[in-house]
Parts: sequence; C-alpha cells; structure tokens
Amino acid sequence: MKKYIKRKNFLHDLKKIIKLLSFASLFFLFVNSGYAQESTTLENNNEVKAEPVKLGTWELKRQKQFPHYRVDVLERWTLGKLRRIDSTRVRIIPNEGGSVTEIESTWITPDPKEFIQGWTGGLLDVNGDGLEDLILRRSTGGTHCCYSYTIFSLEKPLKKLVHLDLEDCGESIQLKDLNGDQKKEVITCDAKFKYIGDQPYSKSPFPPAVYELQGNQFKKVDKKYPKIFQDDILKQRTNLQQGYDPAPVLQLVIDYLILGNSNKAWQEFEMLYQEDDKEEVRLEIATKMGVSMPNISNSPSNTNSDWNAPTTQNSPGTPEAPQDSNNSPASPDPKDPFLE
Repeated sequence: MKKYIKRKNFLHDLKKIIKLLSFASLFFLFVNSGYAQESTTLENNNEVKAEPVKLGTWELKRQKQFPHYRVDVLERWTLGKLRRIDSTRVRIIPNEGGSVTEIESTWITPDPKEFIQGWTGGLLDVNGDGLEDLILRRSTGGTHCCYSYTIFSLEKPLKKLVHLDLEDCGESIQLKDLNGDQKKEVITCDAKFKYIGDQPYSKSPFPPAVYELQGNQFKKVDKKYPKIFQDDILKQRTNLQQGYDPAPVLQLVIDYLILGNSNKAWQEFEMLYQEDDKEEVRLEIATKMGVSMPNISNSPSNTNSDWNAPTTQNSPGTPEAPQDSNNSPASPDPKDPFLE
C-alpha cells in the first residue's frame, strides 16, 4: 500500500513538472514570435508596415472675394471612426486669371476676427500702403505650440510681405500703430521663458513682446515701447494681490529687466520669489536676458542672515567703502514710477 501511494505521488508530481515545462515552452515561443512585438511583425523575413491612414477629398469650407483675388479655404479629413483634420489649404486665385498661390498646413485661419484682439472689421492694412492685406495664421495643432503668421499684400501682382514665427504666443495678437508711421506693430507675448525653473506651463511667465515691421521682416523691439511693459508691471502686481504665484513674480522681474532697471528687478525677485530653486532661476533669467547677475550680498533678503558682511569694522588691509554725504545707503532710482 505504501509503495502504491508513493508511486501515485510521484506520477502526480511528474505531471506538474510536465505542465510547467509545457507552459515555459509556449511562453518562450510567444516571446520570440511576432505577436509579442509592439509595433513590428515579420513575414517571410520582410517587415510588414501598418496601413497608411486613409484620407478624404479636399472640401471647400470658406471663401471670400476681394477686389483682385478670391481666397478659398479647403480642408481634408481622415476617414474612419476617429476622424480628424489632416490638412488645410488656402488658395489665392486672381480674378482675371493667372497663377494660383497655394499655402498648406495643419490648420490655417484667414479670418482676422479669430486671432486679432479687438478686430471689428474694415481695411486690414499692415504695412500702411492703403491696400488690403491678407493675414494667414498657421497652427501645427499642438496643445500650445506652434503658431506662425504669413501676410500677403493683395495688390497686383500678389506680394508676400512677411512671415512671423510666434511659437506658443500666436494664438491671438494685437495690431496697433504705436509710433504713428501708419504701419502696424504686432503685440503678443514672449515664449522664451516657458518652463523656466521647471515650472509647469500654467506657472510660466509670458511677458509682452513687440514686433515692428522693418522692410520685409518683423524685428523684436521691446525697449522702444516701455509703456507696454510698465502697464504689464501694474497688471502683475494686481495679480499678486490675489495671492502668491511664481508666474506674475517672474514676469514682473523680466519686465523690469527689459526696462533696464536691473536693481529693481533683482530686489523684487529676492523679496517675492518663494520657490526652492531661487539660485537656478536667477541664473536662468540672467542668461536668457543677457544681463549680469546681481550682487547678492547687498540684497534686502539677506539682512537677517548671521553671515552678513561686517558693518562697523573692515577686514585688515581693506579700504573703507564709500558712503554718501548722509552716511546712508544710496536711495532708489527716483525716475522709476513703480517703486513703492
């Protein structure tokens, strides 16, 4: 009886071992087969690629007639359950015949009401020559990025005036004649500081940016229009009254640096910025702006440190620091209207 039980147990264990070996063999075959690969299968030693996305035909979506041209906007969508736009095409067609100009991108918007802030209609004239212009806003279709603008003068013959890349700051723009020369300046934001200090997009500063039409290109001319940045400083101070946020703090600092008031900029940074990466962000701002780093030893935020420089006695061999006639620190710049 005991021999029978031992033999039965042995056969039972043997069956278990055979099952395990079978599963192991199947797993090995699966891993080494095309089914276990995520994106590629092999057939007769040739790579089999996924089928291309099927596209629909071009459909006319919008159209507008100008004195010398007709502008058509066509769209092409993918076919299938998850339909999405594949591409947009704009065709500028002369009324009297001739060559047709075509522009193609993921998204193209020709209607100024969709991207010019405060646009109420009328003659759209960017270069001040009294002729109608056509502005096309292109978008790659990303979450934030990227936008660009192409401007045509609808004269005879058709003339491409300028192309301007605005990255994340082109969803909408302002067009204003800031200097009275009849040409429109573009007012938007500067995306150079996004994600600064590893801040998320929503906490990144986007200070103003001003572009001026010079010849056949837009030049960035922030310092020519200080009021834009003075107004933005007031706006960021108002935002900070609602509670602390790194974005308005950094934007206020950048505004002051653009205005050339670096002392005030770094003072505000020391007093207002509360994140742990203060030194890294300070260096990043200085690098992006092309300005020198502040003298931290004179910063107001260091007055409570137990490692302050001595105030009553100089180190041996060190000359006394110069002081003004009132034996007090230099007063802030009286020309700065934003000192508090």
